[in-house]
Order: sequence, then structure tokens, then C-alpha cells
Amino acid sequence: MKKLAVCFLAILTCQSALAAGNLPFAGEKDFNFYRGNGTEQSIIINKTGNVTMRLHGKITITTYRGKYKAVMCDVDGECYKIIGSNKIAKTNRRGVILSGRDENCGIPDEPAKCITELHNPW
Repeated sequence: MKKLAVCFLAILTCQSALAAGNLPFAGEKDFNFYRGNGTEQSIIINKTGNVTMRLHGKITITTYRGKYKAVMCDVDGECYKIIGSNKIAKTNRRGVILSGRDENCGIPDEPAKCITELHNPW
């Protein structure tokens, strides 16, 4: 029984280490596709790969809570992909980055890709 407990602990430790190795960052970062007040968002990634995304308007709403994935879709069906450790993009469900002309990008009538900077919280 003791060997089983040690084995289980080793598996959990390895899984946490593997998850942390594939994360773009650990901590909290803010972003804003719409560049206005009340449209700020934040993403928190902890060392075990748990992610919380929030929209900060008049009230703060959690829009995504789950494990880190290459593409994370929130409760409204908007999908996000982190690029490197300091950018985030809006994508479709397959991970293709939207352009400024796509609905829900936040940069209307611009051909630019729907990518914005991730900043440390204020």
C-alpha cells in the first residue's frame, strides 16, 4: 500500500511538472481587444495549468475556467490563443486567428490580425 501511495504521488508530481513546462506563463495578465473602458479582460494561469479568464466591466464576470489549452473558448463562444508569452489572439474554434474584419474582433474594418498585447495587471 505504501508503494502505491508513493507511485501515485510521483505520477501527480510528474503531471504538474509537465503541465507547467507547456504553459506560456504563470500568473495574471490583462488585455483589451476593444481599447475602451469596461472592455478589459484578464487571464490567470496557475502553475498546474488551471486557467481563469474574466471580463472586467461594470461587474467582473468569469468567462472561462478550465485547463490551459492551445485554443480556449469562453461561455460566449469566443476563442482565444496565447502567442508566445505576451500576446493573445481571437480565433475560431480551430485556432485560426481572426482578422480585423471578422465579427467580434474588436478592430472593425482593419485588415490586421486580431491580436493584442498581454500586460501585467495595473
